[in-house]
Amino acid sequence: MVNVSTLGQSMDQISRLKTIQNNIDDLSYQLASGKKTNEFKGLGGDVLTSQRSRATLNEISTYQQNIKLGDIKINVMTRSVQEAIAQIQNMVGVMTNQVQEGEIELNAVSDMARDIYDRFSSILNTKYENKYLFSGSDTTTRPVNDIGAMDSYVQTGIDDWINANITTTDLINQYTSANDTTLGFSASLASGNARNVYIRADKNMDVDYTVFANEQPFSDAMKALKLIANLDVLDKISIDSGDPTSTITAPGANSDEQQQNFYQLFENLTSKLDGSVVEMRKIEVRLTRAQLDIKSQEEKHIDDSNMLTTLVDDIENADITEVATKINMLQLQLEASFRVTSILQNMSLSNYMI
Repeated sequence: MVNVSTLGQSMDQISRLKTIQNNIDDLSYQLASGKKTNEFKGLGGDVLTSQRSRATLNEISTYQQNIKLGDIKINVMTRSVQEAIAQIQNMVGVMTNQVQEGEIELNAVSDMARDIYDRFSSILNTKYENKYLFSGSDTTTRPVNDIGAMDSYVQTGIDDWINANITTTDLINQYTSANDTTLGFSASLASGNARNVYIRADKNMDVDYTVFANEQPFSDAMKALKLIANLDVLDKISIDSGDPTSTITAPGANSDEQQQNFYQLFENLTSKLDGSVVEMRKIEVRLTRAQLDIKSQEEKHIDDSNMLTTLVDDIENADITEVATKINMLQLQLEASFRVTSILQNMSLSNYMI
């Protein structure tokens, strides 16, 4: 029997088989991974669009993380300011009620002021992730450190006032003029060197959420609380005829003058605290506005992210149904090619001429 040379046809058929097998391998990868290719170059003309879209998605993800962290910090700060407002309102409420009732319990009022001052200072020293929130950019430095300087300052003023060395107006001007160092604020806050803090919400958007512990409403409240806390040096508001001469009261030649001086001071302190609440509410609004700004930007990022994700998916993701159909077709071709190859390998002159 004479064999017919089919080398050329066999080589061509083998090449065809390899091509089909490679195509099946590629489609099997797509079916398993859901992706068209495991290399960017496999995307052809869409490669740049895919790479740029992915880079933008990474940027957006970073901004979203910034916004998420910033939102948490603003929430903590807002709650802190609200708590500070509540504490001062409690103090104002007690002082107002006692004036209306016509009897000031100095020891009780002073004790309350001392307690609220401690809570107030703790609020201003609020931290998140070990960073102080009311220190501006100087986040590692405690904003308030009470070393007793303000106590000494107001005690000296109260003593001068009791001894009639200064007037009530002088005492008011003195306690309201206390500087930030005396109040115990950090060096960076007292010097004005602490910088603002921002949330990078987008490439061209930095949202300022700064609240300094030594802003006026906070320092006003602290000054007033310190003076009230030290008023317990007075035995009474005014002296009665039966009191011993050693009784300590507000200054004045008689009971009426003593009461007038005391209530002038007491009403000023109440007003100062009440005014600080009004200004603290403005700080609360400022924080709310910053939060609304970053939330608005977050919504834009979500829309952009969804759009880019869809674009990348359209470019990179394989149509699983289409892939499965192509695999079935190629498998049929492969089986047919195997049969042809088998026939070619067994070809002889006799059956070739049939």
